[in-house]
Amino acid sequence: MRISRAHSLFSHLLIAFVGLAASVSLLVAIMTSLLHRFVLESMVPPDQLTTVRDQIITGLFIISLITIALSIAIAYVLTHHITKPLREVMQAIDRLAHDDITVALTVRRRDELGALANLFNTMVRKMREARTRNDALQRLKSQFISTAAHQLRTPLTGLRWSLHYIRDKGDSLSSAEQAQTIEQAATTTDNMMHMVDSLLNVSKVEEGKFGLSLRSVKLAELVKNIVHDYQTRARQSEVALQLVSQLDQRLAIVADPDYLRLVFTNLLDNALDYTPSGGRVTLTLKLTGNFVEAAVQDTGLGIPAADQPKIFTQFHRAENAKKKKTDGSGLGLFIARNIARRHGGELKFSSQEGKGSTFILTLPLHEELIPKTQSLADVLAEI
Repeated sequence: MRISRAHSLFSHLLIAFVGLAASVSLLVAIMTSLLHRFVLESMVPPDQLTTVRDQIITGLFIISLITIALSIAIAYVLTHHITKPLREVMQAIDRLAHDDITVALTVRRRDELGALANLFNTMVRKMREARTRNDALQRLKSQFISTAAHQLRTPLTGLRWSLHYIRDKGDSLSSAEQAQTIEQAATTTDNMMHMVDSLLNVSKVEEGKFGLSLRSVKLAELVKNIVHDYQTRARQSEVALQLVSQLDQRLAIVADPDYLRLVFTNLLDNALDYTPSGGRVTLTLKLTGNFVEAAVQDTGLGIPAADQPKIFTQFHRAENAKKKKTDGSGLGLFIARNIARRHGGELKFSSQEGKGSTFILTLPLHEELIPKTQSLADVLAEI
């Protein structure tokens, strides 16, 4: 925005000071006239009165010029002192109007203009923070959609498998086998509904939280039921699935059972998907200090060394996994580790290509070890 000279602050100050100087000169002239009339005429000889009067008028003229010059100088100095920071503010506002939120003013003063610069910097900083939050929310929403699609696919695959199994093998299945398969499909449907309820908790996702519903969970019983649900699939894949639990059946931890189920199903899905016929998958539960340790060990493909540093990165899939199973989003392990960390635990692994992998999930025994809150920055650090 350009300001004409006629409307500039300098012009207004100059007019004000010149007017003030003119007023002072006029006042001095009036006082001189009165002095001449009532004082000089009675005190100065008539032959010298003209000379004295001329000297007074000359002095008055010089004083007026000096006053006007000083007014102009003072107006210039003041306007430069005031308008320079104002111009900087105007330029910064113009940059801000053109979507430059990196702009910042240098605060050199402690007066009202310095306070204005501070307020401007505070406003811009809050705008940057708001944009960062908005961008983060957009990323979280995109991640949420990908997560929801990926996690719904797993139970839908199990449900489809159960239905196809009944359709293809229905005539040769006994009533007990049919009932078992139908029950498994019903259980999968129930689990899927719970999962949908959790994944659609958008408000908590937008707050940077996972929307955990923490309660007492008997881990050994939960894992036993999950492994039982996978036994049919394991038999069809000709993979031995075994649970080895060293936990007391009464041992309970504070956790979100739906999200824990999500972790274990992701780990078992991967183990069964990438373990060839005749292989073995073993899930071991034991206590390690103040944590419960759950290890899922398989004799499958293993993870190439080049892929291991990126194995928990979202959308990443190892090259040998892509060849074995073309479909897959690469979100399962990313989700599983974030859920583990949100519970105050961790998910680690060891693997050797061609020999298999072991994923170790640790969960705290005590509720005080679970993070109470999670900031948006913490969530973004995992993305």
